[in-house]
Amino acid sequence: MLLTLQVALLGMVTANMRSVVVSWTDKIVRIRVVFDDRVLAEDAELASEIESEVISHLPHHSVRCQAEACLTSQEMRISPGEVLVFRRAEAK
Repeated sequence: MLLTLQVALLGMVTANMRSVVVSWTDKIVRIRVVFDDRVLAEDAELASEIESEVISHLPHHSVRCQAEACLTSQEMRISPGEVLVFRRAEAK
C-alpha cells in the first residue's frame, strides 16, 4: 500500500503540498493530501490524479483521495490509523 502511494506521488509533489497521509482496510483506501492555506482548483485536480493512479494499482479497493487545506500557522494533524507518506520540511 505505502509503496503504491509513493509511486503515485512521483512527479506530483508541489510547493504548496504539506503532507500526504493514508489509512486503509482490506477494501478501502483513504488518502488525505494537505495543502497550504486553501485548496486551489489545480490542487483538487492533482488529488484526483493521485487517486486515479492508486486505483490503477489497486482495482479491487475503493480509493478516495481528499484534498484539504491547513493554515500555515496550524499544526498538521494525523488521526489514529493514518500513516504519514510525505511531509514537507517546515521552517522552525
